[in-house]
Amino acid sequence: MIVNRRVIITTVIILLIVSFTGCAHKNSKQSIDKSAEHEMVKEMISENVVLNERQQEICMKEGMKTEYSLLSDEQKEAIIKIDLLLNYLEEKYDKEFIYENFLLDASTNSLIARAKDDSYRRDISASMDWIEDKYVYSDTYEVEVVFSDKYKECVEEYISEQLPDAEFFTDVSVDSVDDDELAREDIYKHATSVSVSIVMANCFSSEDENIDFLKKTGSWMMDGNNSIVSFVELRTMNEDDYSLANYFNYLDRDIKDKQICKYECLTQAGKLRIEGPY
Repeated sequence: MIVNRRVIITTVIILLIVSFTGCAHKNSKQSIDKSAEHEMVKEMISENVVLNERQQEICMKEGMKTEYSLLSDEQKEAIIKIDLLLNYLEEKYDKEFIYENFLLDASTNSLIARAKDDSYRRDISASMDWIEDKYVYSDTYEVEVVFSDKYKECVEEYISEQLPDAEFFTDVSVDSVDDDELAREDIYKHATSVSVSIVMANCFSSEDENIDFLKKTGSWMMDGNNSIVSFVELRTMNEDDYSLANYFNYLDRDIKDKQICKYECLTQAGKLRIEGPY
């Protein structure tokens, strides 16, 4: 079969033109979007004339001037956006949040903060992204704190049922869920990625009992959601050493060195694997 070379060349040229036109249109739209955002930022900077008390405290923490007029435009933009993000969090969750850090660059406006009433002092993130001529806010508080706490309750209830006399504490982190609404109703069935650390005063008479308990725990998690990706570790200590451990220090070297052993259980795609002892 003979194909006209001119047809091929013409087709390639048309494809290149379409490709370049598409890229040019995309780049043009991005440029317009950035220009619109830039104008919005200029407007925000011009409308503010003084810093509120919280903004002044953040400026002091970051080694910046506490008078608005003495800040650079970039510093003004950052302190305004920090306040907007903190206000967003506080209005959404009806609680006070504490500033930890902020990242401002061409692609992101990302705040690291923590809820004042969070006894575990966990960092969460909140961001504001320029989408269709306005800022759209999002955050990780519900997943990283609310859902994690709910799953923690499930885990601790399970352990207490299996080992009624056990002394233990847990560190639980939910990384993702399959549906926010359903997860609010039943986190056990809708968590899709979870990390669990169990620190326990040793109540097992053998390594086999350690492994059996961890297998049952991994299986219990898959019973809730068979597609869950999870990491579960079991750290055992003698009673005296366990009394020195807590949520904040169990990963410190002087506490880790007192462990009798550590086992890990990994679940993924409906399969379970035990690793250890370490």
